[in-house]
Amino acid sequence: SNLITPTVGEESGWQFTRWRFAHDQIQQAAYDLIAPDRRGAIHLQIGRLLWQETPPDQLSDRLFEITDHFNSGLLSAPAIDPAEQQQVAQLNLQAGQRAKASLAYDAALTYLQAGLALLGPQPWQTDYSLALTLHEEMAEAAHLSGDFALMEQTLKPIFEHVLSPLAKVRSYDIKIQAFVSQGKLAEATATGLEILAELGVNLPLQPTAQDSKAALEALSHLLAGRSVEALLQLPEATDAHTLAVTQILAKIGPSVYISAPALLPTLIHGLIEPSLKQGNTPGSIVGYAGYGLLLSSRLNQIDAGYQFGLLAAQLVSKLNAHQFQAQALTLLGGFLACWKEPLSEHLPTLIAAYQSGVETGEFEFAGYALNNLSINIYFSGQPLNEVIRQLSIYTEKIRQIRQEVALGTLSPYLQAAINLQDAPPQPHRLVGTVYNEQQTLEQAHLQGRRSELHNVYLNKAILSYLMGDFEAAQDYANAAQTYVDAVVGTVASAMSTFYDALVQLALPPAQIDRSRVDAQLAKLQNWAIHTPMKFQHKACLVAAELARVQGQVLKAEDLYEQAIAGAKTHGYLQEEALAWELAGRFYLERGRDRIAATYLQEAHYTYRLWGATAKVKQLENQYPDFLSQSLRSEVTGNQRTTQS
Repeated sequence: SNLITPTVGEESGWQFTRWRFAHDQIQQAAYDLIAPDRRGAIHLQIGRLLWQETPPDQLSDRLFEITDHFNSGLLSAPAIDPAEQQQVAQLNLQAGQRAKASLAYDAALTYLQAGLALLGPQPWQTDYSLALTLHEEMAEAAHLSGDFALMEQTLKPIFEHVLSPLAKVRSYDIKIQAFVSQGKLAEATATGLEILAELGVNLPLQPTAQDSKAALEALSHLLAGRSVEALLQLPEATDAHTLAVTQILAKIGPSVYISAPALLPTLIHGLIEPSLKQGNTPGSIVGYAGYGLLLSSRLNQIDAGYQFGLLAAQLVSKLNAHQFQAQALTLLGGFLACWKEPLSEHLPTLIAAYQSGVETGEFEFAGYALNNLSINIYFSGQPLNEVIRQLSIYTEKIRQIRQEVALGTLSPYLQAAINLQDAPPQPHRLVGTVYNEQQTLEQAHLQGRRSELHNVYLNKAILSYLMGDFEAAQDYANAAQTYVDAVVGTVASAMSTFYDALVQLALPPAQIDRSRVDAQLAKLQNWAIHTPMKFQHKACLVAAELARVQGQVLKAEDLYEQAIAGAKTHGYLQEEALAWELAGRFYLERGRDRIAATYLQEAHYTYRLWGATAKVKQLENQYPDFLSQSLRSEVTGNQRTTQS
């Protein structure tokens, strides 16, 4: 009597008693007493009984239990009734979808494989619609679990049996996602263009500069005279072909942005034109945000671009397209709001984008959101130990959701921060526990991961510049500029502009490309109009260096002071330290050693606050007379605080 225990309950006015084994081991012992050849029939009987006695509105609560009994019964001793097998295959589909939504990918694959097995050796003839859905769900679960071979194996029958391009759209979508998660961006783009061609939309893989210009002009013409509010109020499109085309265009948008940026205006035109003709689609969210990016980064219309980013975020709610929320918020926070808002306002947008991406299964943009968040933190001026702590957390989160592109794009920054803190013999070499440029650069080239290439070369340029190797810094800055179009609109592009100008101005006067410096300075000054707390001191520092090169002494002195004060006020420790250092060098060049000593000591102290041991050692080696222990102890003696 102690082996089973009763549970009394009430349902629909009826009292009932359920009996349970007192312990799982007792249940297993009882199960072992059943002859193996009878177990299948008993499972089948229990499954049928539970299914019959469970009200439809409560089926979801017992879905796994019922499906498990049926699978144990039907798969070991199949029933004669094919209709029952199809019904149980449907149950397995539901169980697989539930498991996949709960991130239990192995369990999802088990249910979906069982569902396919129950359809027999010719599933496409047995139930075409159910076979297609089971194959699609199984391919997606395989992709999400990282089993790309199984995914390809599962997709193959779809491409063999499905003739309608519309019916193949989801399968291509899954294939694109898989290429992206593996970092194969060129293949993701090519796969998208392949299904678009089947849908009757032909886009060039390598458009000319004239093609891009024409697409941008066509976009401006399309949207001329239309307010953001009017676009928000457009009706919702219902045409299946339009929805399919815009779905694929939106899906390959990030891959195009990184691996084939010349195609971006044409892609965005393809998203917006049908919105104006037939009504908004979920893909319109990406189209409007993408157009905002073009306005901000290519046409210098930062305010207008920001408004289109807000439009995209609002359209998510209006269309109830929550699967696009992560994408909309990532574009808003990482590409548009960053030119209008202080860090304290747009970084929470990126955190919300990550959370939405995880909740909706949009892991690609969950990864991009954390990538953007982390790079903003890296350049925010926080002490390096805090930067490393946060970036390590976010790197691990990206690794957990298997997003190779976001991981590869972020890792060079974390490795650079570690190098600055740990001071290896060659700080500019991004080889360590987090990133190894020797092992990844060739693959990044082959797979079209141009944003990763930019970030590698940008960090190598910064590290070489800080270590005083200006010739190497120039080479790396040149390489970074080759790939800067793959990070356009992000803080990385701004910092590439900033350091590219500084590197040029550190060269001998005869080697400086003045037109290049003037162009980069003009960008910084324009950005400073919109977000002075981020860019005013940067523009002042570049202008100070330019005045130094031109021999405009008083102007340079004033601009250095503005740069120091601005960086200090807004908490940019590394840029405050750099401004102190460059001002110190300026005074040293003019023979004003005592003033130079003061500035270099302040630079040394501020680099120490930042935690850049490699840079501190470099300064001590370069200026031993100015940074002797006695002088360093006399800097100010005051406690200094910085804003995070």
